[in-house]
Amino acid sequence: MKASRILRSLLFVLVLGTGNVLAQDFMSFGDAVFSTASTMQMNSAIHCQTNDCPDTDAIGAGGDFTRELPRPTVQQIRALNVVNRRPEVTRAVEKELAQRIAAENPAAAREFVEVVTNHDIIAGFDSMVEPYQLRSNRLNDALTAYWVMAWTVIHGVDIPPPPPVIAVNQQVRRLLAHNDVVFNASPDQRQEAADGLIYQFMFLHAAYTRAQSTGDRAAMQRLAEATQRNLSATGVDLAQFELTPDAGFKPRG
Repeated sequence: MKASRILRSLLFVLVLGTGNVLAQDFMSFGDAVFSTASTMQMNSAIHCQTNDCPDTDAIGAGGDFTRELPRPTVQQIRALNVVNRRPEVTRAVEKELAQRIAAENPAAAREFVEVVTNHDIIAGFDSMVEPYQLRSNRLNDALTAYWVMAWTVIHGVDIPPPPPVIAVNQQVRRLLAHNDVVFNASPDQRQEAADGLIYQFMFLHAAYTRAQSTGDRAAMQRLAEATQRNLSATGVDLAQFELTPDAGFKPRG
């Protein structure tokens, strides 16, 4: 996930002083989609990624299986696709983000509008994550990119290579396939959730790589704390997971 010209443009927005907004307040998009993906559900996906689940996917934390879900159906998997992407939906996501930035720094908001007007952020995302077999037209891919980037920030490590990211995507695909909000969402709602997650990923990537490249440990720590706080509000605690090449997210210990 190397920096691109688009990311450098987004970095300019961050330099104007929007880092606080982006780190702490940019969790509104897609919250309904993945707020049900709790730590217990993550453990269930991890269990069935590394163990045999012939007929059902066991749900439970730390091996304490409390309930079961059927394997995803073809219809559930198809519900993860973002089909017939509409520019109007992406513009609505950008407008909401610009309003959030403007509340803290109007000049940065104007710069952000210029960046998204002159650059295709979604295409930039696709180019960045192509080596990881991720695409913007799959909701699970967007959430995978964000969660892996968030995990990287929280743990203060280098961005991982493709194998563990691909493994995580299989876990996230399983989680979202059983999410009723996703299954019942309209095409526009799925796109809005995916686009919001993509922007979260892009800004988090830009902020983190900037702090990392300049050796600003204080900025990295602030970003890690804000990211952990935001994810905790959705019931996900990535701090308690390690990232492995074969199994993706795996509980520590």
